Amino acid sequence: MIKKYRLVNPRAGGMYQVQALRDFGDVVAGDIGGFVSGEHNLSHYDTCWIYDEAEVMDDARVVDSAKVMGKSNIKGNSIVGGYSVVTGTSTIKDHSHICGYSYVKDVCVGDHCHIAGCTLKDPMYIQGDFGRITITDSCLYWEGCWIWITGAVSFFENLALDERKFFRLPIK
Repeated sequence: MIKKYRLVNPRAGGMYQVQALRDFGDVVAGDIGGFVSGEHNLSHYDTCWIYDEAEVMDDARVVDSAKVMGKSNIKGNSIVGGYSVVTGTSTIKDHSHICGYSYVKDVCVGDHCHIAGCTLKDPMYIQGDFGRITITDSCLYWEGCWIWITGAVSFFENLALDERKFFRLPIK
């Protein structure tokens, strides 16, 4: 394995910035990226990268061709993979998984959620209370949605929610 980055600029709390050692994707050797707590947070394979002031910590991982940007925070045991982009002030936590061609901006995703191939943006909070959430295939959410889901729930195919609507699924 040829390493694609090294850890530089240690800061309080055990975080380091990443610095590219070679060109890949849209990253050029020497580019300084976001922050990690260790090399286990960012794969040396493919073109995944952490940009700007984004942070990946704990046992969270960024893999494949995923991009974590802005002031996003990935933590817990979460994984961001595929061709996903997590940006803005997003927080991905609690064993959540963002994959496929997902675009997540200014969203909080927690509690074992699985987001695949969706666009989620603007202030939004997605949490699974007592089980797992799966949101997949061309779902689009925007403009201040508040999604509070309890139980094991799956959303599939062309689901849209907008204009500050509150969406709640009861426990079955």
